[in-house]
Amino acid sequence: MSTGTDSTSTYQIEPLHGVANYNVWHIKMRYILIDFSLFKYVKSMVPPLADDKSNESAIEIWNEKDHKALSTISLHVDDSALVLSMGCDSS
Repeated sequence: MSTGTDSTSTYQIEPLHGVANYNVWHIKMRYILIDFSLFKYVKSMVPPLADDKSNESAIEIWNEKDHKALSTISLHVDDSALVLSMGCDSS
């Protein structure tokens, strides 16, 4: 399934085509995101900005990781299904 064991590995999985392969794709995508330490960004919301903005850099990092998760998911979706997620800003 993977060409290596580090987080820069390229996973070769069947892209999401829709309902027909969602169940297997979903499981494989979950484990890819876990391996890349990105799964928590899919399952949670960006933390709120503190009044004193002391967590501003942490939020910036969170947003970068969330975009990596979105990219990882999007690159494993068939073109016909991908157009349905064009407006997504987060994973």
